Amino acid sequence: MSKTVIVFLDLGGVLCLGESLNQRSHLIFRSIYGMLHEVEDMISILKNPPTEIEINDVIKRCHRLYEPDLFYDLIDYNLFFGIATNSPKEVVLFTEKLSFIQQDLVMISSLVGVSKPELEFFKMMVDISKKYSPHKILFVDDKKNIVDAANLVPQITAIHFDNTEGGSLYEFIKKNLNK
Repeated sequence: MSKTVIVFLDLGGVLCLGESLNQRSHLIFRSIYGMLHEVEDMISILKNPPTEIEINDVIKRCHRLYEPDLFYDLIDYNLFFGIATNSPKEVVLFTEKLSFIQQDLVMISSLVGVSKPELEFFKMMVDISKKYSPHKILFVDDKKNIVDAANLVPQITAIHFDNTEGGSLYEFIKKNLNK
């Protein structure tokens, strides 16, 4: 029987390829995931619908997990995935569409009232993980200062993912599971 590992992933820079989107890309992102709430945004999309190329670009940048079978080869591990992000609270709608994410392991700073790299954020990660009795909590972030802060909490193994190198997130996680 394998030991339980919880993997918390940062959203921007880890699950998303790149930190931010321009205004049009952000609008397309929100329309793909059903997050258009402003009438002006809906009108803008209706007047100028995104092309297939634009949609594919946004999906590639913002939803790395559309890569075919990204995590299925990790099935031998007893893994549970969560998200730990400083992104705005609206991303909760996005995370609900990620079937491999445990919704009780989603930490959005604007909803929990504390942000990375504050130690309290990471202690909350440990607390919400307890019900899974993890052998290891792995946290993946693209910002070195946040990784350094997370590593101050003894229960967390935080690792820096350099998104600029274009490496596979799947391979990165697989490599770091046994460290």
